[in-house]
Amino acid sequence: MTDKKHESFASMMNTFGKLTELESKIDKGIQYSKVPWGETRKFLKGISQAGVMNTPLYQYMQNLFYEIGLGTMDLEETNDFRYLFSIPDCSVCDLFLDVRDKRVCNPTVEALARFFHEDLGISCSVKEMDCKNMSANTCRFLVEVEPLSVYQILLDDFDMKIMAQLRDVETSTKDIAVKLKRDPEDLQYNLDILRYYQIITKNNKLTDAGEAYKNFIDSHPPGKGVSDFDPPWKSMEKISSAIAATQSFAEAMVEISEQDVLPWKVPDAQVVEMRDKAKDKKSFAELMKQFSKED
Repeated sequence: MTDKKHESFASMMNTFGKLTELESKIDKGIQYSKVPWGETRKFLKGISQAGVMNTPLYQYMQNLFYEIGLGTMDLEETNDFRYLFSIPDCSVCDLFLDVRDKRVCNPTVEALARFFHEDLGISCSVKEMDCKNMSANTCRFLVEVEPLSVYQILLDDFDMKIMAQLRDVETSTKDIAVKLKRDPEDLQYNLDILRYYQIITKNNKLTDAGEAYKNFIDSHPPGKGVSDFDPPWKSMEKISSAIAATQSFAEAMVEISEQDVLPWKVPDAQVVEMRDKAKDKKSFAELMKQFSKED
């Protein structure tokens, strides 16, 4: 009986170690993945599922999350300021096979939030909507981006010139094209994007949000953003190597789990307590911090 308890504890510690390794890989991946505004703008202007998925940024994001070890990410839908991602082969769920009826993919939620905020410069909220550990067929994550931070990257100088023509009156596409000396068909692409992001109406008039942002920019001209650097996919081999070289606590736990006797004694009651509290912790470090305070 005692051996089984020791085996169970070693297995649990091995799981914590793998979570720590995953968090370290997330840190390393985010560190090397800063994206220039020009590439983020292409991603934002995709506006359809196919359009977004065909951008270099999305394809890099897929590769990055796979290299980190989170699984194969897909974009199920995009709508205005929302992106719904799915990971059918979620590796985080595999670490919590004994946990049911509970969402467990906090590392993926963290990775998405940090990637959008730190690497793309877009404020957002991220929520796990479905989890395989709750009998879903895939894990799904909803990313809701903050409109103002999107506008600051999305809108270029030409978009602002368009908005300047639409102040308080409805204007035809042809009239705007003449004033800006653009082909009406080419201009239509820009107008469709402005409508998608609720900046103008279908009649080419500024919405309240569009008017508010235009007034804000007139009084607070934005910076251009740092754009004189290569996107991270130019150095994918370097990033992959950095992620793969991440050392982890997990390696030591694997060795321990293969031993017949643990190198330290842990009271049975504490094993049970740690197992129960682990279900509500996002990381190994957080759990250890709590127990160190209790001791």
